[in-house]
Amino acid sequence: MRLKQPAKRFFSSLLGAVILATSSVSTGTENMAQGMPLPEPAATISQVNEPPLQGYWKIDITVTKETNRGSDPNYEMLAYFYQVGSEFSGQFLETSGNACKEVSITGSIDGERVNWTVFYTGSCCQGAKMRFEGVMVSPTVMQGKLSPVGNTPRNCTLWWADVTLTKQNY
Repeated sequence: MRLKQPAKRFFSSLLGAVILATSSVSTGTENMAQGMPLPEPAATISQVNEPPLQGYWKIDITVTKETNRGSDPNYEMLAYFYQVGSEFSGQFLETSGNACKEVSITGSIDGERVNWTVFYTGSCCQGAKMRFEGVMVSPTVMQGKLSPVGNTPRNCTLWWADVTLTKQNY
């Protein structure tokens, strides 16, 4: 809105002051035929997008090899990831078969590349680690490989596996 320099005049009526005041204001979008400002488009408020990994992910695991003889060739899990910048952490919320649920997950994302480590914290496989290395195929799909890291405790079966993660809307 641009204001024109106000004229220094004395008005004998309030109506004269209103007419002069409205003719002194210019919005740059006036309808010249009517002297009325044209409606401006509504402001669009954009929401800040959550980080790409933040949220719930369904994990489909197809086992290709095991450290010890296990019972299930495939697993499904539900995980939640919390992301700050390029770093994220997470946990398994649900697991199928005999897969351990008590874990902590830490990882990072760099462009399309996603890497994370699962640390087993419960009585099942306590101290064991597995590593995921993969890529973001789309904003809602990750694919990669899961493999054991270091020594596997005797009472624990870890896997080499093909993994697909699909973002869930809860």
